[in-house]
Amino acid sequence: TRILLNNKTAFNVNYDEYKREIALNFGEIYIETAKDHKHRPFTVLNKDGLMLALGTAFNVQQNNHFTTLAVLEHAVEIQSNQSQQKQILKAGYSINFDASQISTATNNSAENLIWHKGLVLVNRNSLDEFSKIIEKNYGVNVLISSDFSLEDLAEIKISGSYPVQNQEHLIELLEHTYPIRIEKTFFTKKWVIQKN
Repeated sequence: TRILLNNKTAFNVNYDEYKREIALNFGEIYIETAKDHKHRPFTVLNKDGLMLALGTAFNVQQNNHFTTLAVLEHAVEIQSNQSQQKQILKAGYSINFDASQISTATNNSAENLIWHKGLVLVNRNSLDEFSKIIEKNYGVNVLISSDFSLEDLAEIKISGSYPVQNQEHLIELLEHTYPIRIEKTFFTKKWVIQKN
């Protein structure tokens, strides 16, 4: 079994003779389960519920008010904590759920699932939306300078795929493509996006 962690993620592992259990404290993980010769079930637990792998690859993102599950292979069974509502989610679909309810499944979004390949994919995101994506995927705090007018902000739409492991290359690509300049501080992990 392989588990990849996105930035700002923590989980606990509890493997014993009868179970393989991951408790996601916060953040986002991508899991590829392997066959277990002891036939122990593989589950992910968090504040919203339990996810039981049914021989699969899947992504779990714990947000403030809900959890997003996206299945890439086979299926995962979800059970919400409070309502005990259950649902099986098949490959190609994602779903949001919280402790009391499970929403309707939708098709997986490539933008949200490509992080484990080392890329961030965006399509016509505003500077504000993109700054939140940077914070999530690069582990930095982002401020947008007040020298941007509302019209400037409305005109700038960020698109493309950007490497997660190379912040310098990301900055170079953004500054070359868009009318922005990025100042970063090393010790506080803060970026300030300014008008160029």
